[in-house]
Amino acid sequence: MIYILKKKNNLGLASLRLAIVDASKKGNQPTHSFSGRFVMVYNGEIYNYLELRQIIEQKFKKYKKKFIWKNSTDSEVLVNGIEIFGIKKMLKMCEGMFAFSIWDKKENKLIIGRDRIGEKPLYYGIQNNIFFFTSDLLTFQKNKLFKFEINKKAANIFVKYGFIPSPLSIYKNVFKLEPSTILEVDKNLKVSRYNYYDLKKELFKKSIYKSNIEENNDTIDSTNKLLQSKIKNMLSNDFKVGCFLSGGIDSALVASIAQTVSKKKIETFTLKTSSKNYDESISAKKISQFLGTNHNTYKVKKKDIMSYVNNMHNYYSEPFGDSSQIPSFLLSKFAKKKIKIVLTGDGGDEISGGYNRYLYFKQYHNFLNKNTFSKILLKLSIPIIYKLNKFINLNFLNVWNLNSKLKKLESIINIKSFSNYYDASISQGGYDDKYLKSPGFINNKKYIDRKKHTFKDLMYLDLKLYFPEDILCKMDRASMYHSIENRTPFANHKIIEHFFKLPSELLINKFKPKFILKKILGLYLPKDHISNVKKGFSIPMSYFLKKYLNTWGDKVLNIKNLNKHDLFDNEYLILKWTNFKKDKDDINYHQLWNILVLQNWINKH
Repeated sequence: MIYILKKKNNLGLASLRLAIVDASKKGNQPTHSFSGRFVMVYNGEIYNYLELRQIIEQKFKKYKKKFIWKNSTDSEVLVNGIEIFGIKKMLKMCEGMFAFSIWDKKENKLIIGRDRIGEKPLYYGIQNNIFFFTSDLLTFQKNKLFKFEINKKAANIFVKYGFIPSPLSIYKNVFKLEPSTILEVDKNLKVSRYNYYDLKKELFKKSIYKSNIEENNDTIDSTNKLLQSKIKNMLSNDFKVGCFLSGGIDSALVASIAQTVSKKKIETFTLKTSSKNYDESISAKKISQFLGTNHNTYKVKKKDIMSYVNNMHNYYSEPFGDSSQIPSFLLSKFAKKKIKIVLTGDGGDEISGGYNRYLYFKQYHNFLNKNTFSKILLKLSIPIIYKLNKFINLNFLNVWNLNSKLKKLESIINIKSFSNYYDASISQGGYDDKYLKSPGFINNKKYIDRKKHTFKDLMYLDLKLYFPEDILCKMDRASMYHSIENRTPFANHKIIEHFFKLPSELLINKFKPKFILKKILGLYLPKDHISNVKKGFSIPMSYFLKKYLNTWGDKVLNIKNLNKHDLFDNEYLILKWTNFKKDKDDINYHQLWNILVLQNWINKH
């Protein structure tokens, strides 16, 4: 999706459509509203479009007129709903993921907008008296009309977190439109913006649910019915639907409900890896057999990862650091032979208290800040456990990726402020600012203005930052590159709002995170099919960097390349990279990987 607007109303637009709803030529874009006032290019899916279509028809019946549809697409519903109800009201009625642009012929202005949570990407900027926007920055990079300069602030932030938060992008004067935002541009390229949805306001409304666990069977039942309803809306009568099944709670629940409400067998997909610590294919197969899905397993090979790393600069509009992008991409590539739509379990952690940072904050953080002796004891224990795990396998503790979690715990144990706690918990544990000449950070204080905080504030911050910029970005790019539409039930705003209104005890019950999701999953699967060890789709990145990607890393960190943009302390960086390869120091591989991704992207672009 591309848009170019010059002064004096010179306008150009283009769209490459992945046709899901109404795949005929009638559904091609741009889409015009019934009066011809609005012309729209659109990317995404509105799941309740049939309901909205009926509302539009009823509106016309009041005036004794019949509405004549040109096609059966959700895009036609959206553009006509905007003309009838106005943009704010119509978007509030929509459930789905979308990025769109509309030319208003009457007002001579361009309107662009993005969905509430940020599932679909949208970049924009102004250069040479041209306003441009796109869902993929790569479309403009080779155009001579535009000159792009690396945004060092964004690059520095990326090294710490592995993603670049909206509204920043990797380029100066190019921006990501923030979720739930509408931006208008008039014929003189004057820009104004407003929000149509307030996430904080909706999430922190007073709960109507009982806090007594014994009295919450009705709540569990209503939550299950809500999930069933929203997942049913995401299925398709025209195309095969699949689920990415990792073996964990979230994807298992989505697959279970999808198969229950579907009229036909769904396809499930998982990866098999050679590393037992990362492989969940056996668990996934066990779940699929119980559910009766058509199960598909792909065995990851060394050459798959090598090929991906050599080409990853082509897959994302800007540097992206989450190493689970690799299995996500490979699984999408494998699945495209069978499906056009895939459901994933992403977001289950963010809405049900699944991350360790929530559990630690709820159960330990305040206690340790008041009990100095306990804090000192824990601080002394961490390096001992870390060294023990190097020589004695501590898998019996049932903690996946123990070393990484210990590093993260070590980085947050002395933190007192809520803002710094969150910052440390989403940065790549054991952050070392010596790599950079000018370290960057995300100012998360602007999102939270409360004096007292609970773990739900952390969940909210994740929904503002980590979830859209990392998790949703990863799956959208991986799936769309292979012409698969990724649909994320836990990103539905009705589901998110519902979970935030639940009593805290239904999310984290004592030391058990995701309490309600496990209860609901128990309605579909036997206990021995439900894993309590969180892995997701992952690969042993540290091992691969040392064993197979060291030569690639050497080329990326060539001193001539490093000197071009003056981002790093090159001597320190090369020393750390050399020591990491030799396994000499206890070095944070996450951060080194982010640096390699960033420098590789800069070298290629």
